Amino acid sequence: MGLRLFLPEGWTSDLARMKRARVPADRRAFRSKPEIAIDEIDRVKAAGVRFGCVLADAGYGLSAPFRQALSERGLKWAVGFARHQKVYPADVSLVFPVAGRGRPRQRHIPDTKSIAAEAMLTDVAWRSVSWRRGTKGRLTARFAAARVRVADRPTQRIRDMGGQHTPGEEAWLIGERRSSGERKYYLSNLPADTPIKTLAGTIKARWICEQAHQQLKEELGLDHFEGRSWTGLLAQTVCVVVSASDRKQLEAVTADRNRQRKHAERAQVVLASADGGPVQQIAARLGVSRPMVWRWQQRFAEAGVGGLLRDKTRKPGKPPIAADTVARIVALTCSDPPNEATHWTGRAMAKAAGISLRSVQRIWEAHKLQPHRIRTFKRSRDPQFAIKLADVVGLYVDPPAHAVVLSIDEKRSHGVTAIRSLKVRSQPLALEHRHVTDRLPPTVETAVRTDLGAIFVSMELSRSSWLLTSLSPGGGEKMSKHSLRSGDVAGLRARLSQLKDKVRVRTGKIVPIIAIQEAGLDGFWIHRSLQNDGIESYIVDPASIATPRRRRRAKTDKIDGEALVRALLAYMRGEPRVCAMVRAPTPHEEDRRRICRERKTLTAERVKHINRIKGLLFAQGISDYEPLQRKRRERLEELRTGDGRRCPSN
Repeated sequence: MGLRLFLPEGWTSDLARMKRARVPADRRAFRSKPEIAIDEIDRVKAAGVRFGCVLADAGYGLSAPFRQALSERGLKWAVGFARHQKVYPADVSLVFPVAGRGRPRQRHIPDTKSIAAEAMLTDVAWRSVSWRRGTKGRLTARFAAARVRVADRPTQRIRDMGGQHTPGEEAWLIGERRSSGERKYYLSNLPADTPIKTLAGTIKARWICEQAHQQLKEELGLDHFEGRSWTGLLAQTVCVVVSASDRKQLEAVTADRNRQRKHAERAQVVLASADGGPVQQIAARLGVSRPMVWRWQQRFAEAGVGGLLRDKTRKPGKPPIAADTVARIVALTCSDPPNEATHWTGRAMAKAAGISLRSVQRIWEAHKLQPHRIRTFKRSRDPQFAIKLADVVGLYVDPPAHAVVLSIDEKRSHGVTAIRSLKVRSQPLALEHRHVTDRLPPTVETAVRTDLGAIFVSMELSRSSWLLTSLSPGGGEKMSKHSLRSGDVAGLRARLSQLKDKVRVRTGKIVPIIAIQEAGLDGFWIHRSLQNDGIESYIVDPASIATPRRRRRAKTDKIDGEALVRALLAYMRGEPRVCAMVRAPTPHEEDRRRICRERKTLTAERVKHINRIKGLLFAQGISDYEPLQRKRRERLEELRTGDGRRCPSN
């Protein structure tokens, strides 16, 4: 969750030293370790974290205010305890002492003397308990437990014994005898009916925290770090712990191609931080800066996965456009343009309104205004327009006898020159000449070919949905879009059948279907399924489709679906280098490739584990151990550290 630096009182009392180290002003007051721990618990509880049980060593367990603060917050705890700490039996009672002389006593005193925790467990039965399985077998020790009341309340003079602490809350006193002869004592406020095996397992769960602390020392270098400032130390003390559910969400974000790139980079930063390693190494591997790594580590600690997927709200750099300015632009757009122009252009409106071109475009988009598409009469600037109009209209109203009238239309964007004949009197002349590109229709009226001999369908596939974009004969240049649930093959077949039925009703013809999809996550099973249904299917390399470089645009399914259809049309026309189609492998070829890929992945994992084992042993002064040897386990038992110790059991 985070780390908090403890500053000794010798530091906090020296203000000049604190200022030189750049310690924040709110951290300059002295706080004990138990007080810091309670503050951190309150912070993570406010963030929505739920606690099963709070675990701590004897350094915190000996603090009565720490234990009482946990109980006041309704938390279960299990802490280390000193063997000489005083406790009372659970059935101790508070009574009024009988005064031999003087005034009557005003306060209760316990009816039993307090004794050391070690002496309290002398007559309690000890039993062998196993709490989990380690790398060398089950971990076992002998435990004993008894219900006691801790002597941690305010002191009270008790007879001739002087000031003694009175009984506090009832708790479990647990003793542990290890195989090495070492004895440990613990205290816990778990319920009175908790079995001893549960008590032992709860106490030993603190091993995870000890392992994390050891890795902070060894792998992040906290055991030998020397710094001159507060920020320098905090840069080395970043420890990100990711739960299984959060890891699953982060991996889904990095694998989703429809996500924004910045979200994927943030998820990769958190995953790399959870795997361990210095910040400098993480930044170099991901190609980002160190401040970015620190920023998203902190955001994940504060707001979880949701905090990575949303940006903090910021004040706008410029004030928003006033409402009266927006109303004036809308009114001008609907009025006549200046200087006998055919329509309002964005730059002309920006100059007239005194705002930027992009602001005008945003206002038009918000109000769905398209001045360049207004269907109305246009004013011609040709001074001979009236004479030419009379000549053209006269040809239709009173055409001359024994003459041929040619209508010439040239479209430079398609390389098409069309010459059509006009009916003269009652006898038409079948004169027609066209120079068109390969596979273009006889009459090119739109930007997209509409008199097709097939139904062209593109499929944009993702984990959650499939988006179908289709262009059908007789439906004009508008492309239809339909969304399906991911994996719904029956719905896909039904949609394709519905498209064929519509074309048959519209044109009276039965046309084939040609489909295209990107090579990616879904593999080639959809391609094979379509081919089995008699549908011509293609798989395109998405990197081979040209994209505009004039300006950056957002990636949407709408743009991708239409681009795929246009690429398929161009490919079917025979245009060179429009895109690169992928040859779909057979199932046997896919299985053969998968074996090689899995073997490569497993080999990389094995190398990673071997390097990790060697690194851990080298840190202990052992450099001649080979984890791949046959007798590696026997060899592990014989190893000795550089200072002559045996390797620890864990």
